Amino acid sequence: MSEAGSDSGSMSSEDRFKKNVREWVNIHDKQAELRKVINAHNKHKKQLAEEIVVFMRSQDKEILNLGAAGSLQVKSQKSTVALKQEHIEELLQKFLNDPTSAKEGAQFIVDNKQIKYKDTLKRRETPI
Repeated sequence: MSEAGSDSGSMSSEDRFKKNVREWVNIHDKQAELRKVINAHNKHKKQLAEEIVVFMRSQDKEILNLGAAGSLQVKSQKSTVALKQEHIEELLQKFLNDPTSAKEGAQFIVDNKQIKYKDTLKRRETPI
């Protein structure tokens, strides 16, 4: 049996709960510190990427060979934006050629969007 298993056998459920909360808070704090570092790296990386792309585009280069480190490739990425009720109405109006039905259809779609729930823990830095 592992240490954690034998340790939890002799602990009361309240002691186990307190230990779990302390460990959760400790991990939460460490993750917050790491996120700050990662965010700073991501911001710097994004700035560098923008400059690299501008230079490569100005030189009509799509691929930069890095030797043993691989390569960098400039690609255009297509993404879709979230649908807004006004946009849904416009599209339905073009499709149905009926403004009233388009408005009702858009409202129906917005009112019946799928909602997903998930239980999570959120830590507040100050006590409530």
